This record gives sequence, structure tokens and C-alpha cells, in this order.
Amino acid sequence: KLGPVQSSNCVSIKVTQAKKMTSLEWCLLLVPTAIYLFYRWSIATFDYFEKRGVPFVKPVPLLGNMWNFFSGKMHMVDSGSVGYEMFPESRFSGFFAFRKPGYLIHDPELVKQITIKDFDHFADHTNVVPLEADPVLGRVLFFTEGSR
Repeated sequence: KLGPVQSSNCVSIKVTQAKKMTSLEWCLLLVPTAIYLFYRWSIATFDYFEKRGVPFVKPVPLLGNMWNFFSGKMHMVDSGSVGYEMFPESRFSGFFAFRKPGYLIHDPELVKQITIKDFDHFADHTNVVPLEADPVLGRVLFFTEGSR
């Protein structure tokens, strides 16, 4: 007949406190997360033309289609008009000034319709020149905003 099994080896289990995260560990967690969120924010508007079926120049994160200008490869006017060359058969195309989408109108008849017949539907324009900086150029119709 066998009796109860006894063991002479005792196993001790040590319970330690949970380790607090160090500054380095927080940085290793937060920096990549912040970079990822910043990247997602910088490209959040880049599907604007794709959703609408409008041909557009592929943008660079954060800079949009302004990379050629900031890198010194093109003048600002030339970098904004790349869409004309890429989509010559289209009546209009899209571009991005940083994250903001904008349209390039290729067709002269469409330009006429927008600037004369439908101008009141396009009231808010990019304010390139502040009125305070240049009172004459600041009042040009293409640079005005709102009811002004």
C-alpha cells in the first residue's frame, strides 16, 4: 500500500511588482504613434479627387503638389500647372496646395462659364495677397473671399 507522496523540494514563487514604464519606453511608444498620426493627418484629404473621378497629380504627404516648388525644381506657377500637361484631354484636373484640393480648368468654355456665368457660386478663393499688404492686388476678384 502506498502512502501520500511527499516532496522535499519546495518551490518558492517570487511575486514582483509590475515595472513602471521608463521615459525611454514611453518615447519608443509615443514617437512612432505621433509620427503615424501626423502622416495620416497629412494625407487625409488626398482622396478628394479620387472619390469624384477627377484626374489629379499624385501628391506628396503634407506638401501636396508643391514639392517641386519647395525643392527648387520648378517655379511656383509651373509646379501648379503640371496637371495641364499630364491631362491634356481633360476639361479640368485636380491638384493639392499642401493639403487643400484645388481645380485646374483646362477648357476655355468652362473657364468662361465659371468666371462669368457661375462666378457667384465660387465666392471663396485663396487669399494670396492680403488687402493690407497690397490694396490693389488684394481686391482682384480671383483673390477675394466671401462677399467682398
